[in-house]
Amino acid sequence: MAGLDRDRILQGIESIVDNLLSSVEQSHRLQIELVLPAVSSRASSVDRFKRVILEKKYSTFFPGKNLPASLRFAAILKLLDIISENVTNGSIVTKRDIYYQDVDLFKNQTAVDRHIDNIARTLGATRAMLGIVAAQKGLVCGFMSFNRQDGVTLCTSEIHLIPGSDMIVNMATYSVKYLLIIEKEAVFRNLFLDKFFDRQDLGHGILVTGKGYPDLFTRQFVSKLANENEHIPILTAVDSDPFGIDIAATYKYGSATLAHEGESAIVGKSTWIGVELLDYDQGWTPLTNTDRKKAVTLLQKEVLQSQEACNLRLAVYFFFPIINHLVCKSNTETD
Repeated sequence: MAGLDRDRILQGIESIVDNLLSSVEQSHRLQIELVLPAVSSRASSVDRFKRVILEKKYSTFFPGKNLPASLRFAAILKLLDIISENVTNGSIVTKRDIYYQDVDLFKNQTAVDRHIDNIARTLGATRAMLGIVAAQKGLVCGFMSFNRQDGVTLCTSEIHLIPGSDMIVNMATYSVKYLLIIEKEAVFRNLFLDKFFDRQDLGHGILVTGKGYPDLFTRQFVSKLANENEHIPILTAVDSDPFGIDIAATYKYGSATLAHEGESAIVGKSTWIGVELLDYDQGWTPLTNTDRKKAVTLLQKEVLQSQEACNLRLAVYFFFPIINHLVCKSNTETD
């Protein structure tokens, strides 16, 4: 980390602590103010990133009158201490490691993730700048290799975990014709066993899976590959249900919770290639209430209103029976 960034982050932490002490002197109350996302998730990731900086929305945390509130306040203080130590010593820990440092305090991993993101927004920094990374989750295989900072060269003719982008020195692709993002790990592994990335009719390829919703490492990895190899098409294959479509949109447009990470986690040129509902030949399963709520939420997202996102938006529409009925009726009348 650059010295200026390190000094700025440490000064930011000192400012939070100074404000806490001032609140004790002035009102005899402990309080910490952190920046929360200031805009709706309907905005694009880039817009959210810009507007979070301009429209800071603070939330004040007190020790509270009950145990959960007290634990939340203590957890934030604990995280500030961990971050200060990371930045000072140049050390790195995973979010999972932090959780296991004090399970009774943090209670669950989701709370740790949420507090870390709030602190990162407040300090105007990314997780990596705070010395915090996610555990590796995504997988990659195919015709490429990359060098890690520790000097290890990984050739992805085998399956490898995707490291953080700041851990990768350089990437090399070998006559690659496409990069295919796959939602399901099981499908990814089956395609690997079939050597799908080495088919003569398709040419050399790279396969990536985020095992469902992708983590930050996976999205940054694909984004880096896309930016350094503009000639390679980025294709996304997901289940034809509201959650699958949301995963495809997450790769292409980013996510609300990680808007402060900027454009490094966006794969704007990715193209959804299916699976479409009409591709299934063994019938469909009924939508659950959760599926329907997800579909409605997707249709309200601003990023899906553009002409570019028309295919994703139409895919969501197909989940509603009334739309299916109208489409079938229209087709019948045409025939």
